[in-house]
Amino acid sequence: DRAVRVAVNLINPYGEIMATQWADHQAVAGKKTDVTLRFTGLKNPQLWSPDTPVLYRANVLLYDTNGQLIDQVDERFGFRSYVFDKDK
Repeated sequence: DRAVRVAVNLINPYGEIMATQWADHQAVAGKKTDVTLRFTGLKNPQLWSPDTPVLYRANVLLYDTNGQLIDQVDERFGFRSYVFDKDK
């Protein structure tokens, strides 16, 4: 087992960090684990569509307990919005 810190920077299409979250986690060698981070309060992200394919980046960083960077990965994604209304 190994204690790690998972940090995620959400980066807007202009390269600016718009939000950061992190969580401490106990990783187990050879086993996959999920870490859930909630980003609340994002202000008006531009929505992705085929006509306006706006992409953001999630910069995911993994640190050891000494703050040493172990690994990192960038993932591109787009925000989509759906509303479920029981009356429609």
